[in-house]
Amino acid sequence: MSVIEKGDILEKTQEIKFFSFDVKRNTVSEQQRINQFLDAILQLKSNLADRIEKLSKLNDMLESLTWVEGEVGQEELLLINDLISACRDLHSALNRSYASCNSIRGVARNEFKQLKNCIDDFKEVFEDVEAVYFYLPNNQNLQTIFEELKV
Repeated sequence: MSVIEKGDILEKTQEIKFFSFDVKRNTVSEQQRINQFLDAILQLKSNLADRIEKLSKLNDMLESLTWVEGEVGQEELLLINDLISACRDLHSALNRSYASCNSIRGVARNEFKQLKNCIDDFKEVFEDVEAVYFYLPNNQNLQTIFEELKV
C-alpha cells in the first residue's frame, strides 16, 4: 500500500478545482452561443419573411400589368422591356441567393419553401408580362380568336 502525501492531495484538488471552474465558465459561454445561434435563426426567418413579402408585392404589381387594355406605345414597350430585363436580373440574383443557403435550409424549412415558390411565381409572372406585350400580339391565330370573341 502506498502512502498518500499531502502534496498529491493538494495537486489533485487543484486539478479538480480548475476543471470545475472551466466547466462552469464554458457552460455560460455555451449558453450564450446557443442563444446567439437561436437569435440568428430568428433573424434569418425574419429576413426571409421580408423577402417573401416584397416578392409577393412585386408579383401582384407585375400581374396587374397583364390586364391592361388598349394599345401600348413604343415608349411604353421599351420601358416594359427594361422592366423585364430588370426582372430577369433579380430572378437570377434570387436564385443564386437561394442556392447559397442550401446548407442552412433545414433551420427555416417552411420559409425557404415559401421563398422558392415566390421566386418561381415571380419568373412566371414576368414571363407572362413579356408574352402579353411582345409575343401574343404577334400571334395571328390568337388575334383571330380574340376578334371572334369580340363579336
